[in-house]
Amino acid sequence: MQKKKKTKINRGAGGKKTLSLSDKSLRYICLAFLLLLLFFYIRGFLYYRNHFHRNTYINGVSMKGKTVEEAERYFNEDFASHDIKLVEKERTETIRAREVVEEISTNGQVQKIFNRLHAWNWFTDLFGKEKYTVTLEADYDEARLRTIVNGLDCFKPSNVTEPRDAHIVPGKKAYKIVPEVIGNQVDKEGLLKSLETAISQNITKIDLEKEDLYVLPRVYAKDKAIKKALKEANKYALSQVIYDFNRKTETVDYALFKDWIVFSEDLKVSVDEDKISEYILGLAAKYNTMGRAHHFKTSSGKIIRIDDGDYGWKVDTKKEKKQLASDIQSGKKISRKPFYSYEAMGYYSKVDDIGNSYVEVDIRSQKLWLYINGRCKMRSAVVTGDVKRHYDTEKGVYSITYKESPSTLTGVNSNGSAYSSDVKYWMPFNGNQGLHDAPWRMTFGGSEYEGNGSHGCVNCPVKTAKVLYDNVKAGFPVVIY
Repeated sequence: MQKKKKTKINRGAGGKKTLSLSDKSLRYICLAFLLLLLFFYIRGFLYYRNHFHRNTYINGVSMKGKTVEEAERYFNEDFASHDIKLVEKERTETIRAREVVEEISTNGQVQKIFNRLHAWNWFTDLFGKEKYTVTLEADYDEARLRTIVNGLDCFKPSNVTEPRDAHIVPGKKAYKIVPEVIGNQVDKEGLLKSLETAISQNITKIDLEKEDLYVLPRVYAKDKAIKKALKEANKYALSQVIYDFNRKTETVDYALFKDWIVFSEDLKVSVDEDKISEYILGLAAKYNTMGRAHHFKTSSGKIIRIDDGDYGWKVDTKKEKKQLASDIQSGKKISRKPFYSYEAMGYYSKVDDIGNSYVEVDIRSQKLWLYINGRCKMRSAVVTGDVKRHYDTEKGVYSITYKESPSTLTGVNSNGSAYSSDVKYWMPFNGNQGLHDAPWRMTFGGSEYEGNGSHGCVNCPVKTAKVLYDNVKAGFPVVIY
């Protein structure tokens, strides 16, 4: 009698019967799952042998599922995708690739990237991004690109606010900083270079501000250099120079010189030399008496006008220009006389700067007077230049150049011969013309100067010359009429 095979029955909750799978059945299921995975793997392998992996990005564009030909075509033929958006401060503008680009080529770079991929590990590239960059060889019309850029709204004059540096200007009582203006002026050449790069690298967006394509100020109000310059300029603003022109004064202060202060590109502070010169020349024109007509009251009581001579006040413009610049830069209050290259004996007056101490020579009467502090100290007959031989004594107002005792006078006669005369008292006032003693003469005054006059000097008796020599000095006025 055969034994019957028993099947194990498990009773679960509620007393129902359940059957458990055998190990063999489980193995079948696992094998089927593995075969399914293998199927999908092989299918993926076969697919990705000719297609880019899903995580591949070239120039920021996903190449998922594209063949090399499709990827090449994307870069080579899809002009619209190469349009470049310009993000500006006030607007957005677009450069249409089709208007500029004539042909695009990757030059085999896409194929090289694909060759680096391995089809059998396609499943490991399902997530993340593998980024690649290719340089597109875009054949574009440079002239056309420039024309399009020139026509952008951002370059229209009505839309452009140029940047302006922070700068220092004079205020009412001191200098102040005017803040910078940022503006919206685009760097055209910089933009053209960025566009050329964008075309070659398939960049479709350029943010002008992020790419520093705006022309910016070089100097900002917060910069240390401009603050330092302001401090120095305001030191100058404290300066005051009071010129003493004897009976009058001239004041140079901030109100006058505020426009004379200049700032270099590197914000160095200085005084404008041209404006200093202009001011000093104005002072000289106002106060110089040298070269001006002198109104003189003669010993006879007649007031005459004398136009010639080199006597008078003359501002030394070269020294004064340098000194005034230094005074302004000092930041101090200064009162002083100006520098003179020539000085008169009397106080300034447009009518008379000769004063009341002078030598007076009347050619017609052949007379000489010496006045000291308004009183006639001496009167004498003299002999002036020989008018017949054209050795005239020059008329005008002069000053004693120097005095010398003794001295030897030399020169040339009208016939070409040389002469040499020893004198004890020599007081030149106009080049080689001067006052001196003439011990060789027996007669003075009268008509001696008409045919027997001097070579241009004022010949005096020895006693007269001595009194003159004892009372005059360099700068002493000599009036000849």
